[in-house]
Amino acid sequence: MKKAFALAGCFCVLFCVFPATGGVEDDAIIGIRPEALRAHVRFLADDLLEGRGTATRGHDIASKYVAAQFEAMGLEPGNGGSFFQPIRFRTAEIVTEQTELKLLRGGLAEPLVWGEDFICPPSSSRTELALTGRVVFVGYGIVAPDLGIDDYQGLDVRGKIVALLPGAPARLPAADRDRFSSGLAQQDAAKGRGAIGGIALWTPEADKTIIPFARLAEDYREPSMAWLGDDGVPNGDIPWAPPILAILSESGTKKLLAGAELSKEPAQTLPNGDSLRTELPVSVSVRSVSKHTESTSQNVVALLRGSDPKLRNEYVVYTAHLDHLGIGKPVNGDAIYNGAIDDAAGVAAVIEIARAFQSMKQKPRRSIIFIATTGEEKGLLGSDYYARHPTVPQSQIIADINIDSIGLLYDFRDVVVFGSEHSSLGTVVDRVAAKMGLEVSSDGHPERRLFYRSDQYSFVRIGVPSIFPAYGNKPVDPKVDGAKLRRERAQRYHQPNDDMSQPMDFEAGAKNSRFDFLLGYTVAQDEDRPVWKDGDFFGKTFGKGK
Repeated sequence: MKKAFALAGCFCVLFCVFPATGGVEDDAIIGIRPEALRAHVRFLADDLLEGRGTATRGHDIASKYVAAQFEAMGLEPGNGGSFFQPIRFRTAEIVTEQTELKLLRGGLAEPLVWGEDFICPPSSSRTELALTGRVVFVGYGIVAPDLGIDDYQGLDVRGKIVALLPGAPARLPAADRDRFSSGLAQQDAAKGRGAIGGIALWTPEADKTIIPFARLAEDYREPSMAWLGDDGVPNGDIPWAPPILAILSESGTKKLLAGAELSKEPAQTLPNGDSLRTELPVSVSVRSVSKHTESTSQNVVALLRGSDPKLRNEYVVYTAHLDHLGIGKPVNGDAIYNGAIDDAAGVAAVIEIARAFQSMKQKPRRSIIFIATTGEEKGLLGSDYYARHPTVPQSQIIADINIDSIGLLYDFRDVVVFGSEHSSLGTVVDRVAAKMGLEVSSDGHPERRLFYRSDQYSFVRIGVPSIFPAYGNKPVDPKVDGAKLRRERAQRYHQPNDDMSQPMDFEAGAKNSRFDFLLGYTVAQDEDRPVWKDGDFFGKTFGKGK
């Protein structure tokens, strides 16, 4: 009797947020339970797994756990006869004591200080990189005829080093700032004009809107990773061509610009960018040294076969990253970066979404691939490797739905779906949100570049329309201070206390997971595959019609 009442209560809670339509999907999402999500997160974020660092014992344990879950529910192995897709990695660590940057001006050399004035990224392709060249400041380095912008107009950068600002001008509309935030367009512009290297100038604005330079310096002291192809060449990173030689702090930027006719306080005026483009009266000499080691880690891949004879050979992909930061610098005596919300919660959602699909008597028309990726925290490496070495024909992957955390802070009445504005997936989002009684909100902080910073972007780069759904900013309960909870969450991001000790609302997490399930189910059922919107930047740059 108690069980019957409990089940009735479950139905009541579910259908208050998800009106019944009589479809088979309604029965499936009942099985996405908060208790199951909590259990997965509790295990994956346990200290036993030591933060699930890429290519560590803890990550291996986590991957075996996820594979066992997939196998137990009856999914097919997604890589031939295996649930694992092994990847060779090269780790590169910057040797700071052998890395130097000098400003050459008037026959004198002025050395800058590592960690205070500049930092250099480690190189996965070479152990030593040395370049010297005259510096040309190119503002944001944007060439966009459709916007009437050419930051290289009147400048000759052949054989020279370009100094540029991160991101895009604040005066541009949000969609255009988003378009240039990855740096790919700037990369092409510099390469096409013959530059030999690039230096990024980390302004006070970048400190506030992207990441503080001091935090960036800490990150760059940590080893980076790249995946290795069959030929042993590292391809997993997103290379700058020409290479980013260094990033200068505000103090380093002031030293670089000393004597230039820009401003008495050039670092403060740099974010204006437009009128300051000029060749600088200074050359830069950079020498960076990296040391290399090799290791192996794996994606976990499972497959659910579709039911439609015509559409079952097209694939909807769910991704969530299994890795986190491992063991790092102690904070309040705790050195294990457990990654409970980021992203044990996302992996838990993928497991339970897979279980919901598998429970359906009538399977979706298209096939579904579920991937727990490795190396996301090292630069989207596992997803990038899979996108370049898929276990199914690449042309038959039609969409990626990436789950990088779920809404565990509070019950929400809106969602934000990063990337939905770029393709017809936006209409899917609108349909599912309407079905669940949710509002769809826009990205309120495009300067954070979230669309570029998680695994969906690896699929975008091979031309696949992709989205990153997240809970919104509007709590259901007006008494809940959502902004305060999000600020508290930000303090735990990439810290050891992102663990099970924090308050987490798994009922809200289940609601978020049901939304994500319905996104994939709708795409799998629709007659037409998703397409990029006409004229969309990503469609033109990466899409099949580019």
